[in-house]
Parts: sequence; structure tokens; C-alpha cells
Amino acid sequence: MKAETVSRQELNLTEYEEGILEEIDAASAVAIAKSELVDISRKISGEFRIAAGSRVGFVSAGNFQVAVHPRFPVRNLFYFLNVLDVLKFEDERVRISKSTQILDVLVSSFVDSALLSTSKGLLHGYREIEEQAITLRGRILFSKQLSKGVEVPIPFEIKRDEYSEGIPENQLLKRALRKIIRLEIGSSSSISLAKSLVRELDGVSNLHGRIDYVESRLNKHYWNTLRIAKLIDEGSGFSENIGDLTINGFSIDMFRLFEQFSFRELSSRIKRRGDVALSQRRRELDLEGNYREIPDLIWQSDGRPKHVVDFKYKNPLQGESAAPSLDDIRQVSGYASLLGLKSAHLGY
Repeated sequence: MKAETVSRQELNLTEYEEGILEEIDAASAVAIAKSELVDISRKISGEFRIAAGSRVGFVSAGNFQVAVHPRFPVRNLFYFLNVLDVLKFEDERVRISKSTQILDVLVSSFVDSALLSTSKGLLHGYREIEEQAITLRGRILFSKQLSKGVEVPIPFEIKRDEYSEGIPENQLLKRALRKIIRLEIGSSSSISLAKSLVRELDGVSNLHGRIDYVESRLNKHYWNTLRIAKLIDEGSGFSENIGDLTINGFSIDMFRLFEQFSFRELSSRIKRRGDVALSQRRRELDLEGNYREIPDLIWQSDGRPKHVVDFKYKNPLQGESAAPSLDDIRQVSGYASLLGLKSAHLGY
């Protein structure tokens, strides 16, 4: 029997670019639209319009794949992440200076950094454990102990500190590596290295939900790895089956990344002045709370708003007007009015 080779249809776009396809099967179109990486609509002529937004990444469904690349070189992305100066990339190997293959560079740099961070062994730290024990060690949890009744003293209800590898830093590292493997992000060599690293993290528990860690001198050699791990962990990853169709993909919202980067950079300067930067603080417009505004950054001085800033991931000098849009001006002016300020700022 002769095997038939089915070629994959691919569409490559940059952020906010549109592409036209003459045809795509309905199941693949629905699956790709579900990923929210791109918008799909059908024109009157019967062609399909596929429009990218601020998300970069890829989604594949059946024999069709859409990839969305950044509008700028990947080197700029790592500047956004504020890690380029401390992560030493081999430009010849990953071609970071010119490449726009964001996922390949992201995964490659993450795996390389993880190998370096764990080369002398996994980071260990103290974590609190609540458990029942026959012997008394640690601190008795009196409320739990007394709830059992005084006639049942053993086992003891205790809380103790355990020095182990099961700490948030390793849990975040493991979850990001497992996501790379599950979604097959990056090159085959990067995925292979990720699998070997996961084996070393076998004793670390798999957590669901938010994982928080605190940067300190004790985990400084993990910082670079954890920053990229957090980006991978927060990215939208999807892998599922719908009938006979397999969906696979991963994406990162560049608008959100730019927003986080801008807030971090500006807030650090505000704090050096002795003032306070507030992020995403909800402000009610009506008494019932049905209408609200959420400025990106409020600069407070002596407990009162001094400036308000809204970040926009776009070039204000493009298009017919070659100036900030009226909608942007109205939005940030509304923030100023709400806070009792005479001026406001747009950060592009």
C-alpha cells in the first residue's frame, strides 16, 4: 500500500497584518478562531480574511497552520523582558539579532538558561508543611488539635518547616518546561533538553493556579530563567481534540507584555523619587459601580494623584492623521477628569 503525504497549508503573518485564503475547511476555521490568535471572517466573494492582532505565536488545526510573528526583531522582545543584558545568547546559533521566530528563540534561551541555573543542582529552600505526626516536631496547631478532643492526643496536628526542592521557583520552572513538551513549542533539540530537565525535577510537585516567588540573593542565579518561565507559563497554550481534528498552539499577548514592561520601567523611576506608582486600579464612574475605568498607571505623591498614564502598543504617527487618535485622547482625558487632574499622558 502506498502512503499518501498530505502537505500542510501554512499562513505567516506579522502582528496586525491581514491575509486572504481562497479556502479552508469549516472545522479548521472554527478551531483556529477558538484559539483567539487571529480573527477569521468570510468575504462576499467567498475568500477567507484572516486578521492578526497583538498576539504572537502559532495555532495548527488539522493540516492548516497560522503563525503570527512580532513586528520587530526578537532582540527587542528580550529588551522588553529586561533580561537581554544579563542573558548571554549565541547570535550565530539562534540568530537572535535578525530572527522573528519568537517561539524558537524564547524556548531555546529558556532551556539554555535553565540548564545553566540548575548546573550545580536544584535550588532548595524552606516551605511550611501542615501534617499529622506521631512524634512532636515543629509547632502544634492548637485549634486543629483541640478540635479532635483532649482524649485523642495522637497523632499531633503540627506545622513545620521543611528544607527541600519543592519550592515555588522549581515549581514554576517545571510547569513551563512541561508546557513546552506538551505543546511541542520550539525545536526538537530544545524539547529533548526540556524533557531531561523535567526528569531532574521529578521530585517537585505539579501545581495548578498562580505560582509566586520573591527575587532574593538566594535565588539570584535563577532570576533570568524564572522571568522567561513566567512569560511561557502566562502565555495561552492549547492542545485538544475536537472530533477527528487536533488543535495545537501557543501565543503571547504583546500588548499585555508592553504594558507590563512600561509599568515596571516607569514605576522604578517614580519610586526613586520617593513617590508611589499604582497599577490597574479600578475607579467607579457611577454610584452602583456599573461603569468603571482602569488606568494603566497612577502616579501618587503624598497620597494624592499627581499624574495618570495610559500605555498604547502602537505607533501614534501612522495613518492619515499622523497623530494620536481622538479615542485615545478621550480615554486618557477621562482618567484625568476622574482623578481631578488637569493633564494626562499617553505612552506609545
